[in-house]
Formats: sequence, structure tokens, C-alpha cells
Amino acid sequence: MKSNCKKIKTKNVLLSPLNWGKGHAARLLPIAFQLYAQGYHVVICAYGEALELMQKEFPNGDYVEDIPFSVKYATTRPRNMLTLLGQLPAMFLQVYREHQLLQKLEQKYAFEYIISDNRYGMYHANVKSIFIGHQLSIKVPFGGFFLNAINRLLINQFDACWVPDYAAIEHSLAGELSQYSKIKKKVFIGPLSRALPLTQNIKDNAPVLYLLSGVEPQRSIFEELIVQKMRTQKHAAILVRGTNKPKQEVEDGLFLRVYDYCTIKQLQELVTQCQYIVARSGYSTIMDLVIWRKEAVLIPTPGQFEQEYLASYLLHKKWFYSLTQETFMQLNPTKPILYKCPELPIVKQNYDELLRGVKNNRNTYQNPTV
Repeated sequence: MKSNCKKIKTKNVLLSPLNWGKGHAARLLPIAFQLYAQGYHVVICAYGEALELMQKEFPNGDYVEDIPFSVKYATTRPRNMLTLLGQLPAMFLQVYREHQLLQKLEQKYAFEYIISDNRYGMYHANVKSIFIGHQLSIKVPFGGFFLNAINRLLINQFDACWVPDYAAIEHSLAGELSQYSKIKKKVFIGPLSRALPLTQNIKDNAPVLYLLSGVEPQRSIFEELIVQKMRTQKHAAILVRGTNKPKQEVEDGLFLRVYDYCTIKQLQELVTQCQYIVARSGYSTIMDLVIWRKEAVLIPTPGQFEQEYLASYLLHKKWFYSLTQETFMQLNPTKPILYKCPELPIVKQNYDELLRGVKNNRNTYQNPTV
């Protein structure tokens, strides 16, 4: 006897974030939740902190551990460029390895779509593959022509490039990084963030929220500077370390609450309590700040040229004040210089519709706003 039940085809989609801190994983979460709600079977390929974050925040995924790879940063800015250049061969080898891993995953899951957040090897010739990234133009002191040629070549292998920014230059969060014109099939999708808008009014004596992120050793160096500042200029503060690694002892008498890791719900509550935020100028953090419309002081990671450009760009626009790590100790925590980011358009995307547009080679729907 034949069954009258129709076999439903599973829509498998792969999401794979870069493991440079938690930012790339965090900004994939809104896509993961929406696609899951729209009937997709979401497979996550990640490792390290990115894997831990997505497992905690998105329990509905099918998780595959990625090939480990960690970028090393120098402790001083002048040495950082040479340190990064020395790792280029290993980075290119990693692209090859992740591409080989993807071939095996595709045989198992038969993906309908692949969404890669800055994972250059996560594209497949027979599967519609989307690259997510804002750094379409790479800012470096030298060798920019060579690096941008490679960057452009790798991104253009994908069927679409989703840019988490605004198409209009007056609203752009990434400036020249995202406005690069030589990337094919580029679609501006607006900021990607787990954050929700805030409505509470904050008192002047509310604590400062120090929000740490990024790779070592600079994350730990900045944490030490923050505790040092607390000793010399005591003020109410909250520190979110952004890591589960052992922390330094904080003596009694400092008005400091310390958290290793916060879920987005916990972080949202802390942001509502704080007067302003001190954070790295990582792009995922900037997108969160824009959604929160929260004043912030940005401290770029030394030698991370993308963050240095973003801090300078947003300082020039007077959206967020910034200091270097070397001048961070000059910050007056009770009377900081703060700029006000303007209220930017709210972007609501239907990612299923965006994916179907890629499938039908329609990349014309940019920046739907409400």
C-alpha cells in the first residue's frame, strides 16, 4: 500500500563564520534564527570561540567542527604587519583546507546554499555560495594592491557578496572598506546584529561598560590597562572580558563587576544599565552600537589596520569618539568626550528571499527599510 504522504525535501544551508574573536559568529546568529524559522536545516561549521558562541546562542543547529587555525598578532604595532605577512602562506593553505572540508560536507548534506562569513574557501561550484563581508577593500600600510587583487579574486568566486552595511555613503559604517566597486554581485543588506534598540534613559552616575573582544595577546593587554585605570581613577564600571581564559585578580575596593561571557540577553541588560561603552572598533561591535544608539569610545587594536581605519573614519564623522591604546589612560571616565551616532535607517531582511534571489541570479534588492 502506497503512502499518501509526500516526502518533504530538507533545505540544508551551511553557515560558517571566521574565528577571529566572536564577532563573525555573533552576526551570523540573526540569519541562523530566521532561516531555521523559515524551515531550513541549519548546519554550522566553526571552531574555537566562534563555535562555542553559536552553540550557546543557537541550540537548533547541526554542528560540525572546523579545521583549527589561529592568526597571531604581535604585541607592538610596528611588528604586527610583518607578523601578519609572515602568516600569508599559512592563510592560503587554510583556504585550501577549508575548501577540501567543504567538499566532504557537501557530499553528506547536499546543501542548497552556503553562507560564508569571511571564509574564502567555503564556496562550491555546484552550490549557490554567498560571501558575507564588509572589508572589500583592505587597508594596509604597504602591499595593498597585491592583497586587494587576491581578496577580489577570492570573493568573486562566490555567487553573491552580502555586505552588512548601507549602500548610501552618508549612512555607511565601513566607508571605503565596503564601498569598493570591483566586487561582482555585491548586495548591501544593512547591519547584521543581535542587538535590540534601547529605550531607557540612563543616569549620569551610571557605570561605564568596558566591552572586550578580539584576539590575543591584545585582548589581555587591554584588559590589564582597564584594571590599571580602575586603580588610578576609581569609577563604577562593568567589564565583559569576552573570554573564559583565567583573569587577573581584581582587588576589593574597585567598583568593578566582571563577567567572562554574556549571552545577548545578559549583554542587552548590561548595556541598558551603563552610561557609555568603551570597546574595540571591530565592525561587529560597531553594528551593535548603531542598533543600540549608545555613545561609545572606540579603542582600535594596535596594528589591526581595519580597526584603526574604522575608528578614524567614525571619529571624523563624529559618530563615535576614539583613542589609541597608547593614549587610553588619558580617558577621563567621569567626563569623557562623547559623540552621538545619528539614527540610521532600520533594515529588515528576509534571508529566504535573498537566497532565492541568488538562486535566480537576481541581486537587485538593496537596503529595504522600514
